[in-house]
Formats: sequence, structure tokens, C-alpha cells
Amino acid sequence: MKTVFILPYFGKLPNYFELYLHSIKSNKNYDWLLITDDATVYDFPENLKVVYKSFEEIQELFQSKFDFKINLERPHKLCDYKPAFGYVFQDLISNYGYWGHCDSDVIFGNFNHFIVEPQKLNYDKIFILGHLALYKNNAENNRRFMLKINDSYRYKEVFSIPIGTLFDEKFYKSINCIFKENGFSLYAKNDAADISPYHYNFRLSLYKQETNSYVLDSIKKQIFTWEEGGIYRYYKHGNTIIKEEYSYIHLQKRKMKINFDVNKYSKIIIAPNEFMPLQEEITLANFNNYFKKKWFNSQYFKVKWNSLKYKLKYQDYFYGAKKSI
Repeated sequence: MKTVFILPYFGKLPNYFELYLHSIKSNKNYDWLLITDDATVYDFPENLKVVYKSFEEIQELFQSKFDFKINLERPHKLCDYKPAFGYVFQDLISNYGYWGHCDSDVIFGNFNHFIVEPQKLNYDKIFILGHLALYKNNAENNRRFMLKINDSYRYKEVFSIPIGTLFDEKFYKSINCIFKENGFSLYAKNDAADISPYHYNFRLSLYKQETNSYVLDSIKKQIFTWEEGGIYRYYKHGNTIIKEEYSYIHLQKRKMKINFDVNKYSKIIIAPNEFMPLQEEITLANFNNYFKKKWFNSQYFKVKWNSLKYKLKYQDYFYGAKKSI
């Protein structure tokens, strides 16, 4: 049976959404379900289905699934509800062996090189980070987010407050803790190029399960591309160019420029703030033409400023009496 990825998105879709769709089209063995209120006309691939819903309709749908008052006042809060998508949207995914959630700020690579094997091994959950994860699609597995952590129903606490809690990822009172503590099979390897939001030039952010924290990859000069359905990283090692493949690239908290018809190109450069056609092979001779060092890191200040505004808005949860939640 096939796999379906669920993406609820409300508001204007990203300016590089055509490239997002282009990368979906290359993964013909997988389907996507886009639930949105953006009626913009796109060249939707055959393996993507669009369900038009208002955010108010989604709020009502989620509330109807729970017997307590939930908090879903803004679309971004849906991140905490990702582990519940299989339960909430069960009527839309009944024909699939696995379902997954994914973000809109990614470009997909060739999933056949990364997902097929853990699915064959019948893992209950595949991947542990919120920007993309898969779950075996059955009634029992789709309700496991409701199980207790440390003798309390964490999901009720998470779904009742306005702030994001990372319930969908990592290993702090999260869905991964539920799977780990109950002995459900969990495939934790990370095959994604997860880009740090705190640097202008691309640095890979590596999640360390042992410490429940992120560290930076040691490679500082690198180039990323989307080539004929695959995501690749290039970097120098001595007098050679190393090329590595990833399942997808996550461009968290980045504004990206794009000024060309993506459907006309099978190879694309992914720069720190722009997508560009790639019309030559990347070599030692031209590597520096694509990697350009920027000394002032404006990206860091943008992310930190937005984070501060968010924390001040919900300061009681970050600095006050509700901080332990």
C-alpha cells in the first residue's frame, strides 16, 4: 500500500510552492494531501490531492474529535497536533499503509532511496523530527498519541494551551517518548538536510538523541542542489568534491527568492536565500561561484527577534507560573 503525506496550510502558500510541487511530482510512489484555504491556481501533480477548507472548519473538525476544550487559535499551533493527524483525518487516508506529516518549507528528494527499507521492516513510526515523519496507518497506532507519559495524559495538556510544545518531535514529553517508553518500533535515523535557521550560509543542524539537543555539522562551505528528483550536498575535501544525497532539505525560517519557471529545469541550485537554475556540473573550478561567504549574519537576528516577540506574547508560559508546562 502507498504512503500519503498530510499538509494542512492556511494563509498564502510560500512563494516557492511551485518548486515544492515539482519535487512532489518526482516522487510518484507517494501521495500528498494538501488541506488549505489558498485558492491560488497551481500546476498540481497527479499525486497530490487538494481539499479546500477554511481554518475555522479545521478548528471545528479537531474540536469534534476530543471531549475537552482544545486550543487551536492559530494555524502554527497545528504543529503540536501532527501526531494526531492520522486520527483526525482518518476518513481521508483509509487506503494507505502509512501516513505522514510534512512542512511547507522543505524541498523533497528521492524518497525511494530512504523510506522503502524502514517501511519493509514494518516500523510503527519513521523519523523523529516534526518537519517530516511517518506512522503506520492503523487505528491502534493512530491513537498512541493519547497514551500517558509519566502517568499523565500529555496530549491533553498540549492541546489545551496556546504555545507550541514540540509534542511532534525530539524527546521531551513528546510523541517519540510515548513510542520509546512503550516499546513501539521507532526508526530514528535522520536522512534530511536540516538547515540551521541561525546562520546565513548553510550549516547542517544535527539532532543528538542522547542529549536531546542540536549541534552544528563541521562542514562550513557547502552547496545544495535539487537534481532530477534528488537532494544533494557538495563540499570540498582536499582536492576533491564530495557529493552526498539527502531525503529532503528543510529551509526553516528562511525567505527564499525564485524568479524562473521551475518546470523547465531538472537541476536547481539551492542558495541561502534564492533558488537558481543549475546549468553546469559542480566542480572544484566553479565551486566558489556558487558558494559566497556573507560576513554579516542577518538571519540570526531575524530569528531571534521573532522568537523574542513570540515569548513576550506568551510570557507566562516561558517566564511565569506556567513555565513548567
